[in-house]
Amino acid sequence: DCRRPENVFFTCDLTKDLARRDFTVNAIAYSESKGIIDIFDGESDIKTNTLRCVGEAEKRFEEDALRIMRGLRFMTVYGFKAEKKTALALHNKKHLLKAISPERVSSELCKMLCGKAEYLYPVLMEYYDILGEVIPEILQCVDFDQKNHYHNLDVWEHTVKAICSIEPVAHLRLAMLFHDLGKPYCYQFYNNEGHFKGHASISGEICEKRMKELRFDNETLQNVLALVKRHDMIMKNDGIILKKQLNKYGENLFFDLIKVHIADDTAKSAAAQGRIAEYKEAAETAKTAISQQECFSLKKLAVNGNDIIKMGFRGKEVGAALSFLLNAVMENKIENNYNALTEYLVINKEKM
Repeated sequence: DCRRPENVFFTCDLTKDLARRDFTVNAIAYSESKGIIDIFDGESDIKTNTLRCVGEAEKRFEEDALRIMRGLRFMTVYGFKAEKKTALALHNKKHLLKAISPERVSSELCKMLCGKAEYLYPVLMEYYDILGEVIPEILQCVDFDQKNHYHNLDVWEHTVKAICSIEPVAHLRLAMLFHDLGKPYCYQFYNNEGHFKGHASISGEICEKRMKELRFDNETLQNVLALVKRHDMIMKNDGIILKKQLNKYGENLFFDLIKVHIADDTAKSAAAQGRIAEYKEAAETAKTAISQQECFSLKKLAVNGNDIIKMGFRGKEVGAALSFLLNAVMENKIENNYNALTEYLVINKEKM
């Protein structure tokens, strides 16, 4: 059923036991009396960074199709390169992945994406068709010319470079995988350039659909989805804007968005890469605001709900008043102390 061999028999024959392994590099045994036992020459393949199936490659993948994803992981994590027959079988048997439980596929996908950038790049470029079995929208991005001065790569290669340009953390690399998959579905050409208005929203829909199909846990799904939907939002090195973004998104999401913006522009043409310096400056400005304990959340505001109630506000007015004051503090209109805040609220009550 492509998920396991039809029958598994216990055997005292080491050769038969090792013959059931997936790759030669995993088919090496050790005995205290005999030392290393390497019937299928796995040690030689390790030395040459060669990924080779034990016996007939297609049969190994038919026994357990997850070995296809595992093979990609070995290539991105350890730098192996599939020899000709194994590479051909990887492509030819990719359809068998549909028989594998989504949880097993998503687990291997994350491990594979978190491989070393220098190994990951060529694997994603060569074996995109395998990932397309899991996330079909990838196939639409391959060779899709963006015809935009900010882009010198097609949508898929831009995506691959962006993935490889961010740190190897699963939710970050997943975000870069999904961030532009919506582009082929909203492409328009005018004013001599390609445009992708609304692509972040469409990419978010694709991301949510495919990650749910792959049974990702809700926390990972929400983290990735938040990044995909906001990957093209404006981020400037402006203290007021940054404090409002820290308030809206929280520190973890804010700094992840900075990383996503940097990776995204790193994978674009020189025309876009000039913005990277400002993103880095924005990150430092935000870190300074945090270290200096500047007020950008209600928790740090010098007044609370009880203080507002004592001033005569009731119901929804309390929340509105607190938000009004926080906004004024973030915009540097008033200092964050009790007297200044209450006085400002009394004077500007009608502006709430």
